Amino acid sequence: MNFIKYLKNNDKIPLNYDALLTFWSIFDSSADMGLVTVNLEESTEKINVEIENSFLAKGYNEEIHRHCPFFEGYILGVIDGAMCQWIRWISDSFFKSPLNKWQAIDVKENQNYQNCTFTVTIMKEKYQKTRDSLVESIEEFQKVKPNYEEANKMARIALECAVKEPIGLTDADAVSFTRLIKTYQKFEVPLSYPKWISLYDLLSGVLHGRISIDENTILENLTETKKLIDEWSRISLSDEKVKEIVEKKGDYGIFRK
Repeated sequence: MNFIKYLKNNDKIPLNYDALLTFWSIFDSSADMGLVTVNLEESTEKINVEIENSFLAKGYNEEIHRHCPFFEGYILGVIDGAMCQWIRWISDSFFKSPLNKWQAIDVKENQNYQNCTFTVTIMKEKYQKTRDSLVESIEEFQKVKPNYEEANKMARIALECAVKEPIGLTDADAVSFTRLIKTYQKFEVPLSYPKWISLYDLLSGVLHGRISIDENTILENLTETKKLIDEWSRISLSDEKVKEIVEKKGDYGIFRK
């Protein structure tokens, strides 16, 4: 079970990032992952994670790090997903939310240690509107009575926000998603263009009833949506590049009449 969903179902809200990450370490330790400890260093924008007696390392003796690449992907995904949902949850509550909205962007294993240790790099969220919509989609999917149609709609909105927000476009700007994506391609922004277009077409097909939807379909779509949004977060567009794209965007017919 997603541990944010677990916390919500039990009406227990961590009051800060340290409490959130500590609960995650307890949650995964109790699931026999190993003894998980975590330490947040906001000043250096790092999270240190250690897994002692990893269940994947049992029996391998001198090769305890052979499965650490799996843990890298897992740790990055679960920490970023938890922080993304939690900060919006606490902001909607009567508790005061933290000043920073953090997102995890990278993780590296430290092989010089006996146990499996990892350093997660975090940064302040770049595109908050995009992640707002993504979380709304996830929450619709995670409800006791899931609303797959609404989850799909919000995933599509999140994808649209992801391509608008970096150049200052808003919900009020009616644009052609495909043409805007192709505009980025003309400016050599390093995106996985076929995946963006394919996923948007898929989400649109579900929205307009051309494609049937079930739990597995929406879960796959949400997973891919987050992957592509995370891809954007790791791209650094210079002010000059943004200005160039903004100045030229009207030339490529991206705005709908």
